[in-house]
Amino acid sequence: MCPATFCFCESNTVGETLTATQTQMNWKSNDTSANDYASNPIVASGIGGTSVSKWIFGRFTGPFNNLLNGYWDHTSQGLGTSFTIKGAKSMTADGDRALFITPGSSYNTATMSTDYTPANGTFPTSAKNVYFGATGPANSGKASTIGAGTMYTNYLCTQFLVASDAQPGDTSSATFTLRYDEN
Repeated sequence: MCPATFCFCESNTVGETLTATQTQMNWKSNDTSANDYASNPIVASGIGGTSVSKWIFGRFTGPFNNLLNGYWDHTSQGLGTSFTIKGAKSMTADGDRALFITPGSSYNTATMSTDYTPANGTFPTSAKNVYFGATGPANSGKASTIGAGTMYTNYLCTQFLVASDAQPGDTSSATFTLRYDEN
């Protein structure tokens, strides 16, 4: 059996527009999948600022048997004390999946309740569980192990919060990792 073909994808706008083959997850002040963060900065302006929420997910295609042991976490590069990354909680059941909400710049406390700020990467100890399913990332039917065909992870959503004391300019790059097994 050949390995699964994988890509990160992103959902944007009111209609949950899906964009395939994302290679970067830049937090910014507008809701697009384009890599245009420099022209859409998150402005702290003395009171703090918040990015538009990012709705990322994984898509698998190809002739594989099963996907299992999915984990997601911030794995390298600390960002400093003026920055916080929040995201969806770990999956423990199908009902835990984040349901798509049109991305906005207000801090989404209900969906983005887990702190992803520290760079961890001690899989699986620190990582959040990821489930897989045969329908889109917000749809029901997700499980920790899933069979062959086109498959999707649950949403791996995040939001970037900037404190009022943040200095202007770019932050260092942060690496997030989706790890999974296939057989």
